[in-house]
Amino acid sequence: MVVKIRYWLLPLICLANLMLPIQAHAKFPVAKLTVTTDSPQIQLGKYLTLYISYQASKPIPVELNKIDTSALDSHFHVEKNADVSLDEEKYQYFWKLRLYPYATGSVTIPKLNFNGHESESWSIEVIDPVDLKTGLPIKVEHKISNTNPWAREQIQFLTTLNTKVDIRQLKIDEMNNSKLTLVQLENLQSKATTQEHNVYKVGWAASAHKNGQIKLNLPPVNLIRDGVTTHLFYPPPIELNVKSLPVYVPTTIPVGKISIANLKKQYYLFQDSLSSMDFTLIGEGLTEASLPDITRQFSNNQRLRFYPKQTSTSINFDKRVARTNTAYRIPIKVLEQGIINIPTIKLIYFDPVSGTLKTSQYEAIRFFSISPGVFYVLSTLLIISFIWLALKFVKYSFRSLHKFVRIKNAINNFRQVKTRNELRQAMRQACYAHGYTQNLTPMQWLSYFKTRFYKNPSLASKLNQLFYQTENGADSIPALAKQLEEYYKQSVPVLRWF
Repeated sequence: MVVKIRYWLLPLICLANLMLPIQAHAKFPVAKLTVTTDSPQIQLGKYLTLYISYQASKPIPVELNKIDTSALDSHFHVEKNADVSLDEEKYQYFWKLRLYPYATGSVTIPKLNFNGHESESWSIEVIDPVDLKTGLPIKVEHKISNTNPWAREQIQFLTTLNTKVDIRQLKIDEMNNSKLTLVQLENLQSKATTQEHNVYKVGWAASAHKNGQIKLNLPPVNLIRDGVTTHLFYPPPIELNVKSLPVYVPTTIPVGKISIANLKKQYYLFQDSLSSMDFTLIGEGLTEASLPDITRQFSNNQRLRFYPKQTSTSINFDKRVARTNTAYRIPIKVLEQGIINIPTIKLIYFDPVSGTLKTSQYEAIRFFSISPGVFYVLSTLLIISFIWLALKFVKYSFRSLHKFVRIKNAINNFRQVKTRNELRQAMRQACYAHGYTQNLTPMQWLSYFKTRFYKNPSLASKLNQLFYQTENGADSIPALAKQLEEYYKQSVPVLRWF
């Protein structure tokens, strides 16, 4: 068979062969890295979805989840789930990330780089969280007490929520770190009302084991409403520059102030009877494990015996450190009568504020011991003495009352005097009121009731004239009685005071 070649088609065939590589190249678009978000605005405590897409220019495998996202760490907590997908026909790779912002305000998502390609930067707005149930806003603040602590010095990482919402449950996830001793302050959350706002504080108390640089990512604070976690508040990453302690500070010396409260200086005990010594050991910036065992300073002897201690610990925290209060109850028994002294109590600690060792001293404790039998005998004698004195006082009171009544009667007699015999009878009544003899001459009567508060030199002559001369002087008797009444009243202190 003979094939006829049409030579005029040869140029067209050559042109088609030249176009084949161009068409094949046109199937693969230009490589490109794109970053977008699901929203330009997000609440603090909610996550923002970051979409990263990469358009490959060649049908080759791409590990998109190895993009360097460290530029996001300064503003976001990044959850890098393995949520990577692929569009095989278009050679497009997709990766979704969850970003939790650390603080409110305008935040810029920086440019990301992958395989020599760079994405565009994005700006988002982080607003205050809003309670889903009430619609009320919540102010959130993260604080650290000190970023340059001493080794073993306690610092606080606190998250504060200020809101009108009545929050019933805040939870912190567990965390472990080999370089730190951590105490969770979740159970110490405080609620303080200020201008109709509730203030809630949760967080951690931590102390570094040794000096050096420590980078720390804290777990989130979970806001739980009706059993459902509505918000996750991530604190920003923390960098600590821990200073080394002076070489003269041994490991047994606590770093933080120690003091004793509610320590009685004197105890009154029965011999051979079990009692207890109670006080509170306070450690500022110290955990219960860091507090010294103060009972080592109490030793048994032939006069005093100590038994194993009983303790209960509570923790509260202020703006700077957590305060551990350990209540001690030490059973004791005094074996002898007398006065027993415990030596001065000394507490040595390293003060992180001044950077020096300090010592707190507490005066010696004194025990007064007495036998129960001796105590009961002395108590009985004391009671009998008290009863005897009470009876004496009652008897004296009745006598004084009767005397006061007689004195008042004598004064009334002076006021009713009209004759010489009535005046003499009133003077006798005054003597009777004080227990004096009633047969007194006028001069003797004035001498018995002598007073420096009432001076009347002519009173004696008037009395002598009335009683021993023949003139009756009836008109002057009431006036004379009035003078005698005043003289008598001034001589009696009780009457002079009233």
